[in-house]
Amino acid sequence: MRRFLLVLTIFVFSHCGLAADQGASGAKGGEGEQGISGTAGSVYTNILTRDSSSEDRLHVSLMSCDNEKVSALLDLGADVNHQTRLRNAHFYAAILYGCDQIVKEMFDLPEGRRPNLRIQYKGEGQILSFYEFILFGSRYDKNNLHVAVYGGYLGYLELALGIETRSDEAIADLKKVLSAIESPENKYSKHPSNVEAAGFIRQKLSSFIRP
Repeated sequence: MRRFLLVLTIFVFSHCGLAADQGASGAKGGEGEQGISGTAGSVYTNILTRDSSSEDRLHVSLMSCDNEKVSALLDLGADVNHQTRLRNAHFYAAILYGCDQIVKEMFDLPEGRRPNLRIQYKGEGQILSFYEFILFGSRYDKNNLHVAVYGGYLGYLELALGIETRSDEAIADLKKVLSAIESPENKYSKHPSNVEAAGFIRQKLSSFIRP
């Protein structure tokens, strides 16, 4: 009888431990490879509590590009410029996760709630201006320039230039990336994406010229 109870106790505890492991951990993936979700259990439901802020809920919804939930949170006033746990604004997270529809919705918000283009991107040991990030991606290297609008971000460039306002910082950012795109050292300077991006930027800069 004593042996039977011992075996039963071991059996129960081993299965409880297995269940806990399956529900609490996930495969590596998502932002920073923090283990966002797994096949046997999801961390999504464990990240948020009843008291979680709208910014926390927005970040979790961006991980899966949940358009419906993000739209609802934006309607409730969630801040797209709020910094995530990796110190980047939510609009950068939307771009990195490839949430095209959500990015467009963020840029369509009323003035004062749209993405702040002066917020820099921080990642992979680099700090980039918004336009450096959009045009060259996080792989930006002045000694080895890549095709402009790396990752197919030409549409994001159009959105950004559509809301860009004249400022010394904006002009400096745009001139910097334009110079990099058209640099003789850039072997991709004649690539169609580069040429199109340069055209957009020149057009915007010309609109900044005071009469």
